Amino acid sequence: MSTEITLNFPTIYLEKNKAKDLFIESIVSTGFAIVKTVNLDFILLQELYRMWYDFFLNGEKDKHPYTESLNEGYHPYALNINEKFKIIGLVESFYYNNCSKLDIDENLIKITNAIYDQLLCITKKLFLWLVNACNTEVNMLQVFGLSKTCYRVMHCPPIIGTNLDKEIEKYLFNDTSSTYTSFENKFRLPPHKDYSYLTLLPRSKAITGLEILYNGEWAKVSDEISDGIIVNIGNKMQLISHGFFKSTMHRVSIPCNYEELNKSRMSSAFFI
Repeated sequence: MSTEITLNFPTIYLEKNKAKDLFIESIVSTGFAIVKTVNLDFILLQELYRMWYDFFLNGEKDKHPYTESLNEGYHPYALNINEKFKIIGLVESFYYNNCSKLDIDENLIKITNAIYDQLLCITKKLFLWLVNACNTEVNMLQVFGLSKTCYRVMHCPPIIGTNLDKEIEKYLFNDTSSTYTSFENKFRLPPHKDYSYLTLLPRSKAITGLEILYNGEWAKVSDEISDGIIVNIGNKMQLISHGFFKSTMHRVSIPCNYEELNKSRMSSAFFI
């Protein structure tokens, strides 16, 4: 079903007064917040997306299959995993963590490490705000220790203008309601909650598709967010806060206009 509601979150500048209070208020009311900070290099982030886009297209990805024990490596489009939606997502991913020792382009590793470290510092600050707000004691080493954080770089392929996997085509166009202008109940990422404590979604430019379940209805997160970070609560934070913070259901929809359908969608998520 199409979504008519759009949520325009207030932008919270982390270096300004009352940023903590505004952040907690947004997280409590929706499970999400939009933050901006001088401590993330968005120009470098855009270069990171460009280089990972090339990586996804040049065949190098297949040399580094995902290893669950290390929580790193390439994960292809995953089909027929989620029985309700018959697909886990029209997205291929590369999982990267602070223990990764990958034999890939040195410059790509250098840039990814730089963004990773910047996001880690921002995440620690936001995490402390959250645990202090709900009077929860945590072992920071357990939360942020080796292999406890993960950076996931994601590529969603164009829906048109490319050779899609046959199973993906079947998923998209297996009924008469699915057209290039309407994908009812079809998603790039189906509805889910994050298992993490906290997720950061850095955006160097505006991209479409993110929707959250808000007051029982699906609502679009404004497409105009750029040079900012979308922050959302995961299941672990809901657990340790005894429900003070709520993990919010969200999804990534398929765009309904030709221009967006013809584009790849690059994004990333930093999890703790």
